[in-house]
Amino acid sequence: MADEQQETFLSHLVELRDRLIRILIAVGVVFVPLAFYARELYSLLADPLLKKLPAGGQMIATDVVGVFLVPMKVSLMTAFLVVLPYVLYQVWAFV
Repeated sequence: MADEQQETFLSHLVELRDRLIRILIAVGVVFVPLAFYARELYSLLADPLLKKLPAGGQMIATDVVGVFLVPMKVSLMTAFLVVLPYVLYQVWAFV
C-alpha cells in the first residue's frame, strides 16, 4: 500500500514539473518578441506618469542596470499577462 502511495505522489510531482515547464516555455516564447520592443512598451506605460510630472520633471534610474532591467521586467510581466489564460488552464488541469 505504501508503494502505491509513493508512486502516486511521484507521478504527481512529475506532472507538476511538466506543467511548470510548459508554463515557462510559453512565457519565454511570448517574452522573446516582446523583449525587442521593451523600450517602446516601457514608454507606452510610463507616458501617463510623465504627463503628470511638473514641467521639466523627468524619471531617473536609481541604479546602474535599472535602465536595462526595468524595460525587461515590464516585458516579462506583459508576457506573463498575455500567457495568463494558458497558465490558469495548466494550473486547473493539474488540480
